[in-house]
Parts: sequence; C-alpha cells; structure tokens
Amino acid sequence: VLCRRYKVYESMRKQTTFEEYINNVGLEKFADEYNRVVEILYAKGISELAEEGWIIPSFVNWFQIKTLEPLNSNRDKLIKGWIHQYTENGIEILNDIVKDCPEKWKTVLNECVECYLNGRYQICIPALVTIYEGMLSHKVYGLEPKQIHYVGALETNLQQNNYVGVDFILALSVKEFTKRFFMKRDFTLDEPIEINRHWVAHGRSNLSADNLTVMKLFNAVSTVMYLNNKWAEIYSEKTL
Repeated sequence: VLCRRYKVYESMRKQTTFEEYINNVGLEKFADEYNRVVEILYAKGISELAEEGWIIPSFVNWFQIKTLEPLNSNRDKLIKGWIHQYTENGIEILNDIVKDCPEKWKTVLNECVECYLNGRYQICIPALVTIYEGMLSHKVYGLEPKQIHYVGALETNLQQNNYVGVDFILALSVKEFTKRFFMKRDFTLDEPIEINRHWVAHGRSNLSADNLTVMKLFNAVSTVMYLNNKWAEIYSEKTL
C-alpha cells in the first residue's frame, strides 16, 4: 500500500502545473490521491501528536496549512504555537466552542469553561471526556447507541474520502487521538500519562489535572465539533 501511495506522490510531483495534473487525473481521483499523499506526509507526526494528547486544532485552516510543516520535524514548535493561541485568545476560542456546541451539551460545556477560567481544572476532566465521546457517538456519525466502534467508523470515512483537504488532516488526527483515548488499559498497571477514557469513566484515574491537560481536551472537543458541524451540513446529517 505504501509503495502504491509513494507512486501517487511521485506522479503528482512530476506534473508541471496543478492545472495539468487536475486535467489529467480528474477532480475525484485527485481528492483520493491528495488524501493518500497527506497520509504519507503527516501520518507519523499525527500519531506522535496523539501520543502527547493533541489533536490538530480546528483553527488550522487552508490558509494555515503550511504551519503544519514542522509536524514531523519540530512538533514542540507547533504545540507551543497552539498553546500560545489558546493562551492569548483563550476566552474567544472557548466562547466560540460553546456557541457552536449542540444544545445537548451546551450547559455542561459552558460550566467547564467557567471552571477552567477560574483554575478549577479537575472537575473539567470527566465532563469533557463525556462530551467528547458523546460527539463521536451521537453527533458526528449518527451511530446507534450500541455501535461504539469509533475508530472503525473514522477509518472507514477516511478511506472513503468523506473528508477532503485540510479537513482530511483533522479527521486523521481525530482518529489517532481517539485510538489512544479509548485504548483498553489494565487497571492493575500504572495509569497512562495522557487522559484515557476508561480510567476516567470507571473512576480509576488519579491524574492531577492542570491548565494544559484541560486545554488539550477542549481542543479535542473543538476539532470534532468543527468536523461534525461542517460535514453534517454537507451530508444533510446522514451517517458520514
């Protein structure tokens, strides 16, 4: 598979202009090949971001896509930039998250913001973990309550090119984060460093929450919410 995708990457590089490439392969095939190339370029960096508890923020849009270039070479620089955004523009970003939140979770999310801004971080953890899972199960994919194989659903949507452009990168990031977030953990072993849904939901977590821990969870909720709101409109809220 990697060999085939590398050939795709090479074929794109050899075209003299973007217009020539589109004319030769067609727009639909281009979307597929673009997404496969993105996987080659960013999969490793996105996976390592997830290990540190990060999803690529929803404020990384088409105009900022070049800011992802350090993803594989200098993630610390990238993360520092995101932390700076949340620190300098935190109230505005958090208010936007609450504004775009479905009514079902709006009150809880708003209370999380109030606690976060007042330095009460610990209470935010179980609430944001619940909201994140709720976004995945009921809003983003329209799954039945018993269908909780979130990573499988995400993988299917990525392979079917249900996301394109920078949103494909965001969805890839959500998938990698979700894979680790829901990873089964043995409660007799040490608790993982990053938030794990099972440790929190089953009341086993002893993590001491701080500003950064909660910031990462707000960020995760924000990106899933963005993808949901945008693509639900495109697909008329069908199962994506």
